[in-house]
Amino acid sequence: MISSGCCHFLTVLLSHDLCRSVLLGGRR
Repeated sequence: MISSGCCHFLTVLLSHDLCRSVLLGGRR
């Protein structure tokens, strides 16, 4: 249960980072 929560948290962070990267790249 805790492991799953941690994994989900990391996934969200990575997804947000990727989204930000794409937005910044598209703006350029």
